[in-house]
Amino acid sequence: MRGRRRKNTPAVDLAGDLDQLTTAVEAADGHLPADVLDRARAVLARAGERGSLAPGTTVAALLGATGSGKSSLVNALAGAPVSRVAPTRPTTQRPHAVTFRPGPDGPAATSALLDWLDVPERTPASAADERTTGLVVLDLPDIDSTAAEHRALATQLAERVDVLVWVLDPQKYADAVVHRDFLAPMARHADVTLVVLNHADTLAPAAREAVVGDLRRLLAEDGLGGVPVLLTSARTGEGVAELAGAVADQAASHVAAHARLRADISTVADELAVAAELDSAGGARAKDADERHVVTAAADAAGVPVVTRAASAAYRRGAARQVGWPPVRWVARLRPDPLRRLHLGERGGEGRATSLPPAGPAQVAALTTSVRRHVDARTAGLPDSWRADVGADVEGRVPGLLEQVDPEIGAVDLGQGRRPAWWRVLGFLQWVLIGAAIVGGVWLGALAVMGYLQVPAPDTPEWRGWPVPTLLLLGGVVAGLLTWLVGSWCARLGARRRAAAVRKRLGFVVAERVRADVTAPLDAHLARYEQFATSVRALR
Repeated sequence: MRGRRRKNTPAVDLAGDLDQLTTAVEAADGHLPADVLDRARAVLARAGERGSLAPGTTVAALLGATGSGKSSLVNALAGAPVSRVAPTRPTTQRPHAVTFRPGPDGPAATSALLDWLDVPERTPASAADERTTGLVVLDLPDIDSTAAEHRALATQLAERVDVLVWVLDPQKYADAVVHRDFLAPMARHADVTLVVLNHADTLAPAAREAVVGDLRRLLAEDGLGGVPVLLTSARTGEGVAELAGAVADQAASHVAAHARLRADISTVADELAVAAELDSAGGARAKDADERHVVTAAADAAGVPVVTRAASAAYRRGAARQVGWPPVRWVARLRPDPLRRLHLGERGGEGRATSLPPAGPAQVAALTTSVRRHVDARTAGLPDSWRADVGADVEGRVPGLLEQVDPEIGAVDLGQGRRPAWWRVLGFLQWVLIGAAIVGGVWLGALAVMGYLQVPAPDTPEWRGWPVPTLLLLGGVVAGLLTWLVGSWCARLGARRRAAAVRKRLGFVVAERVRADVTAPLDAHLARYEQFATSVRALR
C-alpha cells in the first residue's frame, strides 16, 4: 500500500512480526490465492535463513537500468576497477560482490552469506575504513537487460539484499517501467532504500534543481517520498563520498537486515490485506447471532414433530388403559405403543438408531438453506472466497448432523414410564363404580329369577323411591361413563403437556447437536479469520 510506512526501528520486535505473519498465513491457508500465500511463506523462509547468516554484515546492492552507471559507481566506492565497464550492453552479466572490512561475524560468515545469495564473484575493496566494517556492495545485472536470465538474477537478489541503492540517470529517471515495476512495489522499503541520480555532470547547473524536484515528485507518487536522493558522477567523483557515507551509515547501524525483513513483512501483509479485502471487509458478525431457525429446521428434519405426536398418543393410550371404562378398556390394549414402534424410550436404547422416518428431500433442503442463511449472516463481513469456503464446510456437515442426532433422540427420556397419580385415583374409582354396577345388576337379576320362579323375595331397599339395586346398576354405569369422559379430557390435557415437555427435551438435544456441528465449526472459522485480520493489521 503506497504512502503508508511502518517505522522500522530496532525497538520493533522482528520475532514478534514473524510470529504474527506465521499466524496470518496459517489462518488464511486454503482461503486466499496460493501465489499470495507463497510469497508470504517465502518471506518467512528468507527471514529464518538471513537471520542465521552474518547478522553483523550489511549487503547493499546497486540496481538500475542499462547505462545508469552502476558498475562505475561500484568501482568508485571500492577505490579500484573491480567491476568491468564497457560501452557494450549489458556489461554486468553476473552479480559481483565487493567486500569491505569484515564485520563482527568474521570473513567465514560473510562468505556463507554470499554463498546463500549465490554470488561467487567477490573482490575486496581497496578503500575501506572503520565506517565500512561489515559492508558488502553488490553490482547487479541491469533490471531491464535484454537477457531474461540477467533480469531474473537482479530481481532475485533485490529480494534478498539488506539495502537497495537505485541508480538512475538523467535521461531515464522518469521511466514508467522502472517506477511502476520496481520502485512503487518497494514503497515499504523506504528505510533501507537510497536513490542515486548518476551522471550528474551531464546536467547543466540550472537543470539540476528541476530534475531533482521532478524525481522527488515521482518518488513521492511511488510511496518513497522520504527516501534520500543523492547526485553523483562516477566520472568526476561528485557525490561518491556522500554515497559511500550513506551506505556506510546503513552498515554501521547493524539494523539494515532486520529493517529490510520488516519491510518485506509489511509488504506481504499489504498483499494479504488486499487479497482478503481487509480494508473493505466488516469482519465477522456477533457470536450470539440467532441460530433458532437452524435448530427449528434441524428438529423438523430429525423427526422431532413425529416423536412429539407419538409421545402424545402414547400418553393418551396409557391413560385409556388406566382410566378408561373397564368394559371397553381392552380396546386400548389392542393399539400398539407409538413410541415402541419407533424404538424410542426403550431401556438400553442409548446410542441405538431409532425407526424414525428419514428426512425427506424437502426437509434436508430446508435445513441446508437455513444453515446457509445463518452462515451468510455470520460471515457477511468476510471476503467472498473465504466466505464461500466457510459456507461449503459448514453446509457439508448437515448429513452428519442428522446421522448423529438420531441416536441422541433415541436416548432421550420421553416420560412414558411415569404414571400420573390421577390415573391411579380414577382407575380405582372406575373399578369401584363398575363393582357397584355389577352388584346392582346381580341383585336385580336375582330378584328377577325369584319372581320368575314365584319364590317370595325379600323387601328391596329403596332410596328416595328408587330401588337400591337399580340405583347401583344405573349409577355405576352412568358414573363410570362420566368418569371416563372426565379421564379422557384430563388425558388430552396431559398429552399436550407431555408433548410440550418432550418437544422441549428434544429441542435441547437438537440445539446441542447444532452447536456442535454448525455453530462450533463456524465459530472456529470466524476465530481464524479474526486471528488473521488482527495479525495482518498489526503488521501494516
